[in-house]
Amino acid sequence: FMQEDRCELSPEMHPVAHHHNANISTSNNSQQQQQQQPDFTTPRAYQLELLNYAKRENTIISAPTNSGKTLVAVLLVQHLMKQKIEEHPQKDTKAAANIKVIFVVPKRPIGQQQADAISKFNDLLQMDTNLGVEVLMGKASQKRWEDSLNKQQIFVSTPQAVLNRLQQELLSIDRVDLIIFDECHHAQKGSPMRQIMTDFYWPSKMQGKNVPRILGLSASPVAKNSLGETIMHILRLGNDLDSSIKTIVSPQNITELEAIVASPSPETIIVPLDEESQRLHDNLLKVRQQLRDRVQYYSNQCMNDMRRTIAHHMQMTHHFMVTNENRSCFTALCEIAQYLDACSYVEQEVVRIYDQHCLSIGTINDSKQRASTVSEKWKKLTEILHKRSGTAIVFVKTKIECDELGVHLENAGLKVKTLTADHNSTAQQDVLDQFKKKQFRILVATSVAEEGLDIVQCSLVVRMSEPASALNIIQSRGRARHSDATFIYMATTDLQLSNIDRTQRQERLMLQAISLLAEIESTSGCDDPYLRTEHRESMDLKHCFKAIFDMASESDRGDLPIQGHHNNVQALLMTTVKKLLKKNPTIDIHGVFAGFTVRIVLPCDPEFVFEGSKNARSKNEAQFNTTLELCKKLHSKDLIVLPKKHISKKVHSIIPSSKKANRTCVSGQVSAREALTEENAPSLLNTFCQTQSVAEPKIDYTKNDKGHFKCTLRFENEGLEAVGEASKKKDARKKAAHMFLKKMLQIQDFSVSVKSV
Repeated sequence: FMQEDRCELSPEMHPVAHHHNANISTSNNSQQQQQQQPDFTTPRAYQLELLNYAKRENTIISAPTNSGKTLVAVLLVQHLMKQKIEEHPQKDTKAAANIKVIFVVPKRPIGQQQADAISKFNDLLQMDTNLGVEVLMGKASQKRWEDSLNKQQIFVSTPQAVLNRLQQELLSIDRVDLIIFDECHHAQKGSPMRQIMTDFYWPSKMQGKNVPRILGLSASPVAKNSLGETIMHILRLGNDLDSSIKTIVSPQNITELEAIVASPSPETIIVPLDEESQRLHDNLLKVRQQLRDRVQYYSNQCMNDMRRTIAHHMQMTHHFMVTNENRSCFTALCEIAQYLDACSYVEQEVVRIYDQHCLSIGTINDSKQRASTVSEKWKKLTEILHKRSGTAIVFVKTKIECDELGVHLENAGLKVKTLTADHNSTAQQDVLDQFKKKQFRILVATSVAEEGLDIVQCSLVVRMSEPASALNIIQSRGRARHSDATFIYMATTDLQLSNIDRTQRQERLMLQAISLLAEIESTSGCDDPYLRTEHRESMDLKHCFKAIFDMASESDRGDLPIQGHHNNVQALLMTTVKKLLKKNPTIDIHGVFAGFTVRIVLPCDPEFVFEGSKNARSKNEAQFNTTLELCKKLHSKDLIVLPKKHISKKVHSIIPSSKKANRTCVSGQVSAREALTEENAPSLLNTFCQTQSVAEPKIDYTKNDKGHFKCTLRFENEGLEAVGEASKKKDARKKAAHMFLKKMLQIQDFSVSVKSV
């Protein structure tokens, strides 16, 4: 139906007009459009599918940017008006259709756009009763609110303005028939959008009073790193808004949507740093690591003031790295010099750390003479923009970078304007109007232009820094509305590439989670996974975890982000279960004839029980094997939640700390390896068995005529054994373990594994 989600009704999207020859002159094109006017009064099939969901219950519509969600909202208003007229046939049509709708928009500039869009739909749909629309922001007087409530049907406002009126008792929730939350993913903890629901909607509902219908609109409801977390946050959003999240599921409608809405595949361009910038980047990495070590030290010493101070300086180091990559090496060096010069006496420790890594004031001034004043990214961007025709939007991270990049592109001979949060709503609209009229070709903007603002079709969107989450991807990609549009990431480091991959995966998980929840609602016994009988302060997956596990498709996720060390596997399971189910699992170990077996019960309803597939000789081995097996199952379903401190792909240090550890300096770096001794042999042997998932050797003790203990360690499957003798059991085992490891080092199958331990 629409080329754009807000208010642009482009005839190019009509099936007939879509095939117009691009080479036909403007006058001929306008004549053809007059001869064949598109039928805007007929919504598309996918919009009707979404409308049917919204008619039945409170709904959050998840559909791509530019798919026409605003039209669905207007059609729902029309449906509720007709319903109200049918319920009160004795009243005249005008009185019966006196519906009250609050259209909540996240930002002030979006308010007038939505009001204009509703007015256009009002004319095009030829409704029996016109919809009166009023934009009421925070500065609107109480008299204006009262007059509008008496005369109009739809009020467009920001969440804070609506919340203020409700808190001042100048607006009552039971007077409203429908609340539409645009970009409803902002309804997070502490937000005005969520407070409207928790402080006014839910208390009224629990008291049995009249409450408005709810409609949420979003292209990106949530972005998390695992399927379990994604589903949990979607349920949290659904419960807060008392709504079920719906998307387009009909294959025919999905095909229609894909043909209409431009969704260019992202293209990644890697721009390496120049030599001087790379040197600065490497030095800043070393500084940041040393500052991180100091933060940990002060945290252990409970010196919180110093910890916070050093943590702030560590964040500044990251800022300098971003400046070096995105603006220029010269700019980064200037900022570091000013920063070091301003450090107080207390912060001289930080200055010394910078000095250690060739970042003293003197070396910085020397480096400035060789440093580039324009980053490689900016040079590459300028080259791309000169080659490409058509309008383009360039997204940057900070306002300073936005202004500086705008000046750089202007000096390169390009017509550019900038858009940041410093522009008020009027100034923002002026810039966008000029962009629509093609008075300039390139718009450089911060995240203020990512979401909601009505921006004309553009053929190129470039992100100069990696996105923070999938929300940034979806929103910024939505600005690429031309059918042949290109969406480009510009990356400098491998870390940025991995962040881009992570955010793309978050988007896939979001779509998978919404689809899975729809399947659970329709086919499983859990008909209301959102638990909407009451508002919940905290959400978990206890009531639907079994259904999620059974219905989620297995994906080839590769290996767990951890290797076989027992403590790591245990921590991974505990983190996942605690996060998703809010309680720890129950682990039962049972002795059987052939050894031990483990049964893990997850705290959900219905009960989720997992039993290990094989027995083990020891309790530790049985628990490790079963925990690892369950973690692999959860990982294959994308349900594993990594701890905040990411578990390394390598095993955590498993060599016991010892003052006797031998330290050798290799190429200027200190490496540590503990020599194999009788004292540490039992510990190292145990670690070897756990990390290599090998059954522990069988241990037999006997006593000889002298009263000494004889300890025999035996790998029955390998036919390998070792014997140790001593006056004490403990010493006999140490000698046996020492001899055992020495023998293993002589066997090719084991030597590499033992040496790594």
